[in-house]
Amino acid sequence: MGVYDFMLYEQERKKWLKRAEDPLLAPAERAVFIAMVELIIAQKNLASARWDEQIYLREGRKT
Repeated sequence: MGVYDFMLYEQERKKWLKRAEDPLLAPAERAVFIAMVELIIAQKNLASARWDEQIYLREGRKT
């Protein structure tokens, strides 16, 4: 996972947060948009953990 991937996650997160700030949204719609932001953050964290695991496993094989 590179810097570009993290930038894409950040762009998506900002897009959904901006939608959630719309004053014309019903509370349920706002909750959905905020849930999407949380999902994007969780996906980013999972991808980062997988990347860290690959590095850890690769380093373990070298020793």
